[in-house]
Amino acid sequence: MKPYYKGIIMILLSSVLFSCVPSKEIRRPAVVTPAMLLQRTNLKGIDAFRASVYIKAYEEDDYLGVYPGFLVFKRPDMLKLSMNGPFGIVLMEIVFLRGDLLLYMPSKDLAYKGTLSFKKLLFTDEELLALDHRMEKRNSEYLLLFYKKARKDPLVIYRFDTEHLSWRGFDLYNRGKRVLKVTINRLEGNLPVDFNVKTGRYSLHISLSDTEINPSLKEGLFRLPDSSKVRPLGLFRGWL
Repeated sequence: MKPYYKGIIMILLSSVLFSCVPSKEIRRPAVVTPAMLLQRTNLKGIDAFRASVYIKAYEEDDYLGVYPGFLVFKRPDMLKLSMNGPFGIVLMEIVFLRGDLLLYMPSKDLAYKGTLSFKKLLFTDEELLALDHRMEKRNSEYLLLFYKKARKDPLVIYRFDTEHLSWRGFDLYNRGKRVLKVTINRLEGNLPVDFNVKTGRYSLHISLSDTEINPSLKEGLFRLPDSSKVRPLGLFRGWL
C-alpha cells in the first residue's frame, strides 16, 4: 500500500470513528479498567449517521486548502465522503460500498478503484482485549497499549483523560513506527467535534457539525460514481 493511499484511508476511517460516538454523560468510576475505557470508543447503537465536515489540509508546514463537505455511513459496509471547493463544486468523492473503494475526481473524470475490508482496519472491543495489552497512567492521561502476539512494538495506543475518562485520541503503529496520530481538540458531551489527524507528511484539521445519528439512508446514496478513466487505487498520489 502506497504511503499516501494509506493516509487517505486512515483519515477516512478516523472520521467515521469519531462521528459515530454518541453523546452521553460520563461519570468517573472508582476503579478504571481497559474494558471500561474502550466503551468510550465503540460504535454500538450506531447503524447510520451523516454529518457536515470542514477539513483544513497541510503537507508538513504548507497549507493545501480548506474543503467543506459531508460524510455519511451505514452499517455494515457503506460510506461516502464528499469534499467540496469554491461555490460548492465537488472536488473529490470517496465511496466505500461492500468492499469496493473508489476515489473519484469529477473535474478530471478520473477514478482510483480498489478493495478494502473494514474488518481488517477496525477492531472491536473484544478483539482488542483479546490481544496482549496493558494500561498505564502518564501525566494527565491513561494509555491503553495493545500488542500483536510475539511482538514488543504496540499495534495501537488509545489515550484518555484521567479526570473525566474522555477519549483524547489514538495512535496506530506499523512495525514500531507510528503511521497515524489522532488528537481530539473539542468535545460536545462525549462527541468529538474538532480533531486533528496526522499521517506521514500530511495533517488534517477536521470539524464536524450537524451530525445526525441513525437517519434513514437509501442505498442509492452510496452508488459508485461512473468514470471514463479508472486506475488502480495504489497509483493514487496527489491531494485532490
